[in-house]
Amino acid sequence: MRLLLWRFSIYVQSSTFGQDLLDVHYTDKSLLPMSSWQKFAYAAVVVGGNYARDRLQRPLPKLTAWCPHAPQLAEFLDAATEAAALANFLVFLQRGRYQLLLERALGVRAQFSKPQAARQLSYDFMNREILWHVFAEFLLFLLPLINVQRMRNCFRRAFHPMTPGKGVQGTNPKHLHKCVVCDLPPCTPHSIGCSHVFCYYCIMGNALADSEFCCPSCGVQVGRHETIVPIVLETEADVS
Repeated sequence: MRLLLWRFSIYVQSSTFGQDLLDVHYTDKSLLPMSSWQKFAYAAVVVGGNYARDRLQRPLPKLTAWCPHAPQLAEFLDAATEAAALANFLVFLQRGRYQLLLERALGVRAQFSKPQAARQLSYDFMNREILWHVFAEFLLFLLPLINVQRMRNCFRRAFHPMTPGKGVQGTNPKHLHKCVVCDLPPCTPHSIGCSHVFCYYCIMGNALADSEFCCPSCGVQVGRHETIVPIVLETEADVS
């Protein structure tokens, strides 16, 4: 089936069926149609390579009888091919040429069949823009899955380690008037048992995002949510 598709697409018109719908075809560096050796090399990789890979998947365990390193060699070739394809993709994003590793190896590029009119964007530019948009959408999907708050707390604990329990027997938190997280007057003040005060949203947001969250000032760990209790701060009039 792959051979028939190649015969009536690449071999006849130097383009796949999808490229033909877009009025695009492969050309060499001189903007000439693909030569015969390029077409047959394309078939050898796309048709012959995939056929050989499919045929070798089943008897591969049997090859270990006379070649013990056959599975490791196959895995190495797959990993090397994927690494080369990734490197080629990064170069393509930067320079906009040779989207596929096979295109770079054969020296062919996808070009419009007819001369471009004024203000018409090149195929390479449009292809690169589409890939950038897909990459941006992937980041928008991935970023909400990353727990940024926990990562920030882990970096803070790694570079500013504190001794747990320090400051528990310190000053009563009722006279403190700044949240140790946001450094602002606490909104709905709460305490975790140490000598510092937190906003309710500051302490609950960090505790829910990071189960190992501890006080940024003294290192007391929150632990269970039952340890987060509301408190009433003393005003200057109460102190007097």
